[in-house]
Amino acid sequence: MAASQKTASQQAKDANVVTAITSKPGKNAYRLEIDEFIQDNAVTNLFLLGLDAMYKNSLSNKDGSPNWWSYYSLSGIHGLPRENWAGIKQDRNSGYCHHGMDTFPTWHRPYMYQFEQAVYNNMVAIAQSYTDQTWQKTYLDACDRFRLPYWDVCMPRNKTSDGATAKVIAAKGNIWRWGFPKVLKTKNVFVRFPNSPDQLTSMANPLYQFSFPSSTEVKTAGDSRSQINWQDAGLGWVQLQDGRWKFDASRFRTDYTARTPTVASKGESDYVFLEEAIQLQTQVMATNIWHMLNPAEIGLNQLTGRSVKINQAKPWTVFASHAATSDEFAAQSLESWHDNIHNLVGSGKGKAGAMSDPSVAAFEPVFWLHHNNIDRLFAIFQALYPDKYVTPGQAKRDAMDENGNPMVLGADQLYPFRETADGACYTSIEAAVRDWKGTGFAVPGVADLNQGGRDQVAVYLRDTYYWATDAAEPPKTLIWPKDLSHVEALTGKSKTSAKPVTVSIKAMSMEAGKPTLVARSLPVAQKQAVHDIAIDASISIASVQKVMNALPSGASLPIAHEAPAKMRTWNINLRVKKYAFNGSFNVHFFIGPVDEDKSERFITRMNEVGFSGIFASKPGSGCTNCTKNKDMVYEDTVPLTSKLTEYLASSPGAGTFLPDGRTIQSLEVDQVVPFLKANLTWRVVDTSGAMLHGVEQSGLEIKVTDRLFTPPSAAEPLGTYEASEVHSEITAGKVGGFGG
Repeated sequence: MAASQKTASQQAKDANVVTAITSKPGKNAYRLEIDEFIQDNAVTNLFLLGLDAMYKNSLSNKDGSPNWWSYYSLSGIHGLPRENWAGIKQDRNSGYCHHGMDTFPTWHRPYMYQFEQAVYNNMVAIAQSYTDQTWQKTYLDACDRFRLPYWDVCMPRNKTSDGATAKVIAAKGNIWRWGFPKVLKTKNVFVRFPNSPDQLTSMANPLYQFSFPSSTEVKTAGDSRSQINWQDAGLGWVQLQDGRWKFDASRFRTDYTARTPTVASKGESDYVFLEEAIQLQTQVMATNIWHMLNPAEIGLNQLTGRSVKINQAKPWTVFASHAATSDEFAAQSLESWHDNIHNLVGSGKGKAGAMSDPSVAAFEPVFWLHHNNIDRLFAIFQALYPDKYVTPGQAKRDAMDENGNPMVLGADQLYPFRETADGACYTSIEAAVRDWKGTGFAVPGVADLNQGGRDQVAVYLRDTYYWATDAAEPPKTLIWPKDLSHVEALTGKSKTSAKPVTVSIKAMSMEAGKPTLVARSLPVAQKQAVHDIAIDASISIASVQKVMNALPSGASLPIAHEAPAKMRTWNINLRVKKYAFNGSFNVHFFIGPVDEDKSERFITRMNEVGFSGIFASKPGSGCTNCTKNKDMVYEDTVPLTSKLTEYLASSPGAGTFLPDGRTIQSLEVDQVVPFLKANLTWRVVDTSGAMLHGVEQSGLEIKVTDRLFTPPSAAEPLGTYEASEVHSEITAGKVGGFGG
């Protein structure tokens, strides 16, 4: 790449066209998890400078025209201020939102391409500005390695349980391994500026927060730019005792984004609180990934009475959207999992963060890393279920376009992501959107997958997530947590003369025509071929057996002539009106007493077994899609099994969280049903932690189910679930209960 030559990506940007970054012949670039991504000091340096440049780009160009590729403009596509991006009309009259629709995953995919393209273009321009030819070449080469990183909440960040109390360790085991990535919570980072590349200079970390432009800045950008009207967001609305709503701007920050903000932190990010929330919630998040993607999950077809594999039988809509359907296999969806992470990061103590409100969430820097991970999970789903996708020509829920015509989901344009300079936008069914291999994720890889290849993806899922569902030791094949001691941006110490950093990633490889899961070691400071090393996946089987052996004899069912033993698992299934509470809200589940005076701490209570985060815009925020679907019913699942094992009489710390120390002897129905009937309860709060009223009118419906699970084996690397049984007596008679 010549120093002044425009890339294809830059040329596309000039025409407001969205395009994926393509690798050069013989070179591969991957979308990596953020802790792997920052192992490459040169790419990290440019990424931070490129993102910072997007922040500082004015809202208008030098000629006075709107700068539609600034951070403010790109983030605004997701919600407020409801501008027509680059003059492209907003879908269904107002807003580009596809939440709650079958096209939720497909609309966000070109959105990730667009943001990746914008950052990349800034990185190239910065690399070209280094006058020293050696440094310029270093950074132009780094541009070729760049792809947008993602954040996987289930990856361990800590090697020890330092800081955990003995009570927490006894009850939660290794759960304190999880946490928020260090590079996202570091206020200042060290970079090599073009005018002083030989030294590392401190600057504000663009991944830490985004500062909203002032009203003066927006006004000076011209009449074509809009200012955010914060009363259209749901963050500042508080419910009064009589059920009415009042706007209170002090409940959030309008000057910059904040994560799990607290009153004590004056509304700024409270990372102690966020760390604790992640440590206590990730086990549930990992279990739901497992359920959402598991090819061996079994259900019973109510019409035929035959057992079927759920994820192969259920329709696309159940995977793609959090909207409840009448489908018998409705359960965990990609969108509801996505929603929970939004509210996990955005729910504070007495304050609410931007991440918890769809209308302003995209201004939060972690939004892009989170949604890139959603795109990755979508890609894995596509690799496992290649025939599942948006159905061309099928309209859903009488959805109408901006002209009042029925929407034809797969063939509908995904506004405002323009594919060509003449104004046509991408659709879900075009190869550029549907082809998951083009996204460039290290997993599941870049090879065409036959059934054998899909089996390898299943092995990857087992090795990556199964350990986290029961807080066991991570398998050695995971290669986590990452060593960050050589990351210049974090340490401020030069590593240019140190041993080249090796980025270890996992991908699919085709060797002699056989799909194989491999570990790829890429020396990023040298031009060398990528080496493939076969992964030994047996360690996760040992982890499974370790967990089974730790259970009391009554907690598993040895079935004659079958091995290994079957285990009974438990889940909470939830349905509620999405727009019941004037914006986003959380439903928290508990075993035992609930201290309502400390509702803002529900998400970190030790007897909280999980939560469902309903990610919803405020009614009347200007989003046509949200208004049209105002009666939408939201669906989610909260796994119970891992929490119930803490109450087994044989578990360390059993009975700690109930006043009389009561426990159960096994996970069987005769033990769990009366236990949950007496002790399972739930509360509904907004994302500032305030209790909400009017739950009776919210359509809340909660039921508890159980099903048998056969742990992973050589024949079934993900294990198998059997059909669920509903226990309506557990929640009957309670507000929001099922069957009574």
